[in-house]
Amino acid sequence: MDAGQTVIRALHVLLHEADPHAKRAADEWLLRFQQAPEAWQTADQLLHTPMLDGNEVCYFAAQTIRTKIWNDFEQLPEQAHASLRDSLLSHLEQRATGANAILTQLCLALACLAVRMSSWEQPIHDVHARLGMATRAILEFLTVLPECALDSKLAVERGRRRVVRASLSETAPHVYELLVHLGASEPPVCVLRCFLSWFRLSAAELAHATSQTSAPPDGGAAVSAAVGNAIARANPLVQLAMEELFKPDGDGFEVAVDVCIELVRLLAGESGGDGDGGPSSGGDMALTRQATALTHLGPLLDRLRPQLHAHVEAGDEDAARGLCRLFAETGEACAPLLVHALGGVLPPTVSGVVDGACVERCGMLVQAILAASAHPTHEIAEISFNFWYVAMHEITTRLDDERRAAVQTAWAPAYLSLTHVLVRAMVLPDDSDSWGADAFDDFRGFRYACGDGLADAAKVAGGEAVLGAVVESVHAGLLVLPTGAWRLLDGALHGAKALAPHASSARVEQVASMLGAICALPLSSSHHVLHTATLCTSGYAPWLHGLPDRDVRLDRVGRVLQFATACLHGADPRIAPAACTAIKNICDACCEDLAAEPWCTQLLALVLGSRQLALESADRVELLQGCGYVFSLLPVEAAVRYLESVASPLLARLGELCAEGAPPSGSSVEVFALLDQIVALVRYCQISVPECAESHPIAQLLVASWPVLCVVHQRLSRDSRAMERLCRVLKFSLRSATHHAAAFVPAVLDALAGWFDADAHSCFLYVVHVAASSLAGDSPPVDDAIFAAYARMSARVLALVQPLNAEAAGATALLDALGAHPDVLEDFFELSAVMLARYPAVLLHSDRWQPLAALVPPCARLQHKEAWRASTRFAERLLGAHTKRVDMTAATLSVLDATVAHVCPPLACELLIGIAGVLPASRTAPSCAVLRAIVDSVPERGAEWVRGACAVLPPAAQAEVGPAIEAITRANATEREMRTAVDAFSDVCRRRRLV
Repeated sequence: MDAGQTVIRALHVLLHEADPHAKRAADEWLLRFQQAPEAWQTADQLLHTPMLDGNEVCYFAAQTIRTKIWNDFEQLPEQAHASLRDSLLSHLEQRATGANAILTQLCLALACLAVRMSSWEQPIHDVHARLGMATRAILEFLTVLPECALDSKLAVERGRRRVVRASLSETAPHVYELLVHLGASEPPVCVLRCFLSWFRLSAAELAHATSQTSAPPDGGAAVSAAVGNAIARANPLVQLAMEELFKPDGDGFEVAVDVCIELVRLLAGESGGDGDGGPSSGGDMALTRQATALTHLGPLLDRLRPQLHAHVEAGDEDAARGLCRLFAETGEACAPLLVHALGGVLPPTVSGVVDGACVERCGMLVQAILAASAHPTHEIAEISFNFWYVAMHEITTRLDDERRAAVQTAWAPAYLSLTHVLVRAMVLPDDSDSWGADAFDDFRGFRYACGDGLADAAKVAGGEAVLGAVVESVHAGLLVLPTGAWRLLDGALHGAKALAPHASSARVEQVASMLGAICALPLSSSHHVLHTATLCTSGYAPWLHGLPDRDVRLDRVGRVLQFATACLHGADPRIAPAACTAIKNICDACCEDLAAEPWCTQLLALVLGSRQLALESADRVELLQGCGYVFSLLPVEAAVRYLESVASPLLARLGELCAEGAPPSGSSVEVFALLDQIVALVRYCQISVPECAESHPIAQLLVASWPVLCVVHQRLSRDSRAMERLCRVLKFSLRSATHHAAAFVPAVLDALAGWFDADAHSCFLYVVHVAASSLAGDSPPVDDAIFAAYARMSARVLALVQPLNAEAAGATALLDALGAHPDVLEDFFELSAVMLARYPAVLLHSDRWQPLAALVPPCARLQHKEAWRASTRFAERLLGAHTKRVDMTAATLSVLDATVAHVCPPLACELLIGIAGVLPASRTAPSCAVLRAIVDSVPERGAEWVRGACAVLPPAAQAEVGPAIEAITRANATEREMRTAVDAFSDVCRRRRLV
């Protein structure tokens, strides 16, 4: 069976057979086929061959050629480019009236070829001449051609792309004339879609030309003239788009909206300002262009405003969505003008351009955007939200203090109106009871967007005014709550929660009255309301902490904490997660006030009492996190007492679960939860004790918990989830207790080394890492214990990658052995880097050093991102130590020199191969940094090693690598020069698949 028949058979299996394994195999085969060089000829032959399943096979063949041109154009000899073009033109001519999908793929293939084939000088003329009256095919080709030229994903040399874009931009007027002619016979949607592609290309070229001069000497007259010329040439098509805006049921409405948005962006240009926040000459030019845009489009926008209201009233969401986009995008493009004009702070150089009619039009545009924000469909309303952020940013960051105050006063009514709109929008619709989880998630995201809008409003109109409006809505919701209408209050509470960070600018009475009313809510209220209320009140905990009167502060903190506690113990378990989060937030913000009696006793009772509640593990962790914030500020004796009271039942239950044999079925989850809670205690109880203190509360807790942790290991040593949690207990205990745990560290590390021998969990390595980072140099016994544990663990790691030392092991076997344990390698290299920094002489003279160093070059080819990065960071640490050469004896430096000389040449080879395409492109920059470190570490030999690494590259890659090697090895090369050269080399190799 030839390749074409195999393709046909594989497509039939993929598209028509039911066996999933066969479909997967067929899909994989087809993907491999598309990457193979023979796919060029086979796909071309399939397009020439009539067959029963013509559309499916021909579509795949056309897609394959398009993909090959896009990804594998370098596979094709240059002398074959013309024949490929002619063949594609023949296929397009043959299928010009056929299936749309095949036509599109052929046009995309031709367009990609036109961008990449430098010898094809007149693609538009040739296609038009070949296709004659096949206007649909001509339109499709003309549509996708500028899109391909603009698509940065199409791997084309920068110079070639610039030539193509410039050439097409010069051709645009002729294309516009052709489109006007075709408009008499073709649907407006097709004509406008093609026009939009070319208009975007022209706008991009104009923006590029403008960006080349930061301060035009003519004040921007040339730019304005170029914009005017571009629009004048396209005027008949712009008029067609404007006409389609008033035909919302037509196929061309959406693309007409896109055309008008592109027109606005082109007319308005970029905004700018000088360093002191006022409009500079560039800013004046931007304001002038924006005024011109509104003058040009004003009559259209005036006619569309009533259309928007009519579409909203009629429930026509598609039409409303399009017009909301147009108004919002116009507002964003002209935001600096709107801010200055409506704020009355236009610079004198612009005042003559902006007349009263323009200012009035600015106000109407803002009102239209406000109407868009009030659309009842939240997906449509959210379209306009970014405008309010852009305007806020312009007001608060680009004006000096005097003008900012005037502008804020002028804009405050608009942002207060927005506040009322947003609070109403945050109310759950009446049909929400029938929603599924996805709908609630979508609305939750919309509420967050509304909350961001309220924050923007507070920055402009002031926290007092905006929060005052929201507080009024809260009280209005409280008034109707007894009738069962809870949605209004729920929405208002979400608004109040979003404004909590701005409470400091509000009146104390405003916030106090709201919090008091919320805390008096009956626990029989809707779970939606109570859930939001607990989070809302806790959001104001920082505000409560800032109250100056201590008695008043404690009274209000107590009320909020009591309300959250009551919600936790309420009848509806759906409120519990929010209550736990609220208690944590209150403890975090008010820990200084709560670190005393009777609060600590109440918190202890709360935590112990919560053991009887059906809480999720994450909720219990949040409660303990809150307690940790408070207990951290207690005197040491009290902290020990409270820690023991909380930890003892956790450890007792953990011991029960693991005491006899393996834990009963299903109890592992409880073991995980108990370990997570102990982690929370040792992580968040940051208790300060004097350096001279004999002990530390966390160290005492570690000693008390160690027997239980050993039992957990004995029962669940094979369970990585359990071991991860166990090691977190040790990690955070060592970080908190530091040298106060030194006496106990040798026993812990000895046990960890033994555990790692039996089960190589990477988390055991990380605990030793923490010990070495925190306790190195504390005492000789601790140092000895750290290195002894490292020595045993490194032997186990080396045993895991034993194929590395096997004589018959090739590169594939080597990488397989390393790649089988990426987590272990990651933590091992991180630990080794710390050991090299803390114990350089001991490590370098140990029998672990040479095997460790030998791992570095092969690990530089690991696909696993974190393991690869850890190995290269270790290499950088090694090279850094060699460069600094401090605090080392002559014998140690001799070992270090020999190691660098042995490691760097193969490491440079692996890094260069990775840059050339073996590894993802994201690793090019760190690889370049290590290569440079090799050069800097051994100036007399490093450059030679890097140049020698080129020999491992294929000849075609060697021909391209010169500039990159020159930049890396040149002493005065900047980082940017190196990155540019190395990125260019990497891009060429990947695009041409040279490695």
